[in-house]
Amino acid sequence: MALYLSQKDPQLEVVGLFSTVEESSKRIGFHGTPETLIQAQAESIGLPLWSVFLPPHCSNQDYESLVRAGLEKLRKLGVSHLVFGDLFLKDIREYREKFLHPLGFKTIFPLWERNTTHLSQEILALGFKSTVCAINPKILPDSYLGRDFDTSFLNSLNPGIDLCGENGEFHTFVTDGPIFRRPVKIRLGQSHQDRFSHWVELLPEG
Repeated sequence: MALYLSQKDPQLEVVGLFSTVEESSKRIGFHGTPETLIQAQAESIGLPLWSVFLPPHCSNQDYESLVRAGLEKLRKLGVSHLVFGDLFLKDIREYREKFLHPLGFKTIFPLWERNTTHLSQEILALGFKSTVCAINPKILPDSYLGRDFDTSFLNSLNPGIDLCGENGEFHTFVTDGPIFRRPVKIRLGQSHQDRFSHWVELLPEG
């Protein structure tokens, strides 16, 4: 949604996507999503993907050093703004601003403080399709892994669970929507557990 709104903003020119990837597993941290599927998303959207590879058990100091180097390359290409999909976690926003502003980047939060009940419905109304790929096992059972993010899913969540998963209750992988040229087709693999989350392996279909 942050990308969708940014592409509609006449004052912005969206030139690419930026992500961090665990170097050994070639997966996104917390989600377990393979880089190959993130690349498939980018290709369907029609934007280049710039990835920064992080070592296992990356310290915050190493994380910032590697991300800073990756962003420096983008700054030399003329990138001046970075867009985030954060909703209401002020500490996360403050960290991003404190880290990025001294590097010469302006930060944009197009979804900031949006009502997530309304936002979740808008996401569905626009035709975005996504799959629950990771959950916080302290909040949701493993049976939620692999479910579609749809009305049935939203109606099944207990009170207090954010409908957009902003508190880390769940994470999703988006497979289709108005910003996609074609769907990213996936199938579900094995489920996994780590110290932060339970996640299901997403594999390219075919």
